[in-house]
Amino acid sequence: ARPRTSYSTIRMASNPSDTRFLNCEICGNSVLSNSFDWHRQKCKHQDQERKKRKWLDSTLLHPFNKETHMKPWSPPNDDFASTMQFTINQDEHEEEGDRVDVDKSKTKCESCGSYLNPSGFEYHAIKCAMKNDGKAVTDEMLTFVTGNFHRSPMELTGQPRTFSVSSSVQRTWWHDLPAKAKRGGSIKTTQCPNCAATVLESSFEMHQKKCSKMRPSGEADVQRKKLGIQQRKAATRK
Repeated sequence: ARPRTSYSTIRMASNPSDTRFLNCEICGNSVLSNSFDWHRQKCKHQDQERKKRKWLDSTLLHPFNKETHMKPWSPPNDDFASTMQFTINQDEHEEEGDRVDVDKSKTKCESCGSYLNPSGFEYHAIKCAMKNDGKAVTDEMLTFVTGNFHRSPMELTGQPRTFSVSSSVQRTWWHDLPAKAKRGGSIKTTQCPNCAATVLESSFEMHQKKCSKMRPSGEADVQRKKLGIQQRKAATRK
């Protein structure tokens, strides 16, 4: 019996008269030989997406493993477990009397003494420093923010260390701050009397102009509603 093929596979074939079939090792289907390369590329992409979704599902089951979430996905391999981020707390082992050979490729966190892979050290350093400080982001910390570069809050203790932080990491702990504050500007706010929104003082005049046009307050709002009702009634009578 002739193997079943989809219409799209036959249509993509450069030579429809060629009826030889090859077996795809990824999906196990029989494909026309002159469209086998195209099918294999498409099938390989779908297989990668399937593995990616499976990996994300297994990762998201652990909500506290934020370091893993920050790592870009890569296809699983035989030594996939060794590529996952983990920490070694040398102090705990020394208390037990054990000797730990520290991997030279890892970076030590000065706050907690853990050894981490370089790919996840920046995120860990920020989180660890904020945890030790016991406070959220303040005006004092905002003075260290310049574009996509951020000096660790650990510098407040006199340790001069500067490193770059990706936007995905920044969103986890200061995404709720105004955009101008992230650039190091003023974060003084005021409340709009018209819509009760909290607005930066520097942009309050612009907001008030837009807000007064969109949502007039007080007597003007009442008069506008009455005028609209009268216009609708007049249109209905006609």
